[in-house]
Amino acid sequence: MKKIFNSKVAFFIFGFILGLIVIIILNKINFNNSENEYYKLESDYCIDNVGVLKIGTLLKTDKGMSEGFTRYILYLNISDGEVLENYPTKEKNMIMPYWLIPIDSTCLNEK
Repeated sequence: MKKIFNSKVAFFIFGFILGLIVIIILNKINFNNSENEYYKLESDYCIDNVGVLKIGTLLKTDKGMSEGFTRYILYLNISDGEVLENYPTKEKNMIMPYWLIPIDSTCLNEK
């Protein structure tokens, strides 16, 4: 009886340790393949009715869309002294994307 009990305990401990090792390995693989990659703009881009993003601006990958484009995140720091108009919405975590287009004369003429 002791031998059966000891083998069950040994198998349980072995399985538990093996499971922990597998979880750690999978987490490291997942962490290394995360989508939190940053990309640097290689040229100036225009945002319609907003302005220009200069070459070298860093963008964070957000999500690749099945429609054939990738959404990026641009973080902005604004001084606490700046007055911003509140935009009330009932949607939680609403995303309002702007399309970047290569800078050309039409973008420069809008300003």
